[in-house]
Amino acid sequence: MVPMVTGLEWQVIQAYLQDKLLELPPPQGLACPFFVNNRCLIYPVRPIGCRAFFCNLSNLDFRGIIPWLEKVKEIGDYPGTEVKPILDWFYEEY
Repeated sequence: MVPMVTGLEWQVIQAYLQDKLLELPPPQGLACPFFVNNRCLIYPVRPIGCRAFFCNLSNLDFRGIIPWLEKVKEIGDYPGTEVKPILDWFYEEY
């Protein structure tokens, strides 16, 4: 299972990769392509789905996620809020 990501979040990921001069990593089947060597390559801009997905269960703290989830409720259906699995966005670009 991989996290769900909005179109706006995917745009933020793309901008981060461009800013850091990083390319999309090679596909890893059904695994998250940004989780490499037990490390998230996009950690500073990871989407809400990733913040709640808990790739690293040793760092469980739900308090940090609550403001993000409340923000998602406020967003509603605006352009760029389409939600798809992160792999769908990834493979459209790759």
